[in-house]
Amino acid sequence: MKNTFKKPLCLYIALVLSAQLDALCIGKGYFYMAKKEIICGIYKITSPTLRVYIGQSVNILRRWSDYKGMYCQRQPKLYNSFKKYGVENHKFEIIQICEKQELDELEIYYETIYQSTSPKTGLNDKTCGPAGRHSYETLLRISNKQKGKKLTDEHKEKLRLKSIGNKSTLGQKQSPETIAKRVAKITGLKRTPKQIENLRKSIIGFKHTDETRKNMSKAKKGKRLPKNVIEKRSKIILNLETGIYYIGTKEASEQTPLSKAAFTRRMNGYFKNNTSFIYA
Repeated sequence: MKNTFKKPLCLYIALVLSAQLDALCIGKGYFYMAKKEIICGIYKITSPTLRVYIGQSVNILRRWSDYKGMYCQRQPKLYNSFKKYGVENHKFEIIQICEKQELDELEIYYETIYQSTSPKTGLNDKTCGPAGRHSYETLLRISNKQKGKKLTDEHKEKLRLKSIGNKSTLGQKQSPETIAKRVAKITGLKRTPKQIENLRKSIIGFKHTDETRKNMSKAKKGKRLPKNVIEKRSKIILNLETGIYYIGTKEASEQTPLSKAAFTRRMNGYFKNNTSFIYA
């Protein structure tokens, strides 16, 4: 008998695949399918507890063959279900045949319908599609698994060496909109007492090397802060005799015979302040 299976038949009702069968019986008619025929589409796996897994493949028959060999360790929920109840006790259905470019959109569609990422009803570890997100249950499991772990010195060194020469973001600039969003997100935020204490402990006893100090000094030479920044940081100084206000010690010291350094020491209490200037 000739192969009468054709792709336009886009929906299969309870199509349970078996590696030993070449013919699939639906009602009174027979649809013959070669073992090596490639079917691209969306499939559904239902466990004995009625939990659902939705997946996509450009070769569904080969994917099912992989599942029968338990090659799904990176899908822990599905793998554990196969291990507990047996692969043969799970129902495998092709629910949509489609073109390759339609896979992601249809997978997301069926994941929503069957709620396959729900902890109670689903076996998917993350939402469908190439940019899928892990379910809350999976994120919680990953978080608990990583708690208390510390990287070894060897691991840290490997990460350091791996990052050397990384130029993936070289020359890239953030858009003004992105910068504005980041600034708005942290504006008004205050560190908790625990964070402040951790920062304090982290810098106790820390000293820059002589080479680092030279590099820092070299980088600052010849650079001047913008006038608006200087004004923002400068203190307001009042001349009691004239009632005139000055911005910063530099501007105020110019009204006296003293140098800026000598004037600043008097203002800050290192020497007796024999001038008529005070901080406003």
